[in-house]
Amino acid sequence: MKRALVYAFCAWIGAFIVYSVVAPLIAPPGADLRAGGARASELALMTIVPLAFVGGLLHQKAIDKRER
Repeated sequence: MKRALVYAFCAWIGAFIVYSVVAPLIAPPGADLRAGGARASELALMTIVPLAFVGGLLHQKAIDKRER
């Protein structure tokens, strides 16, 4: 469980970097990031974090199974 939280936190940091750094770089000049550009980043944030959490849980479950 602890490892899953670490993975989710790392994914959140990655999504924040995408949201704050990469999205403005790839947006067309003069684009309002609050309107359309931010939606893609928010979608990435909403999908990456749960996927990382589930992946961390599955990984921890596999480790626990191996230790038995």
